[in-house]
Amino acid sequence: MLNLITTLANRLRPQSRSEIELAYLNSAASLYDLEQRQAQIERGLFRGHTNGLHFA
Repeated sequence: MLNLITTLANRLRPQSRSEIELAYLNSAASLYDLEQRQAQIERGLFRGHTNGLHFA
């Protein structure tokens, strides 16, 4: 029962900015795409987006 509650709590918890950024980087299709995504993050793509929004 506790395991179910913990699992639900983790799924409902908003993602941190670092988790969002990591997911964004992990979805890169090529090295060029990865480098472009890194540059976007460095320019602040996800700054201020820590409210649980998921970017694909």
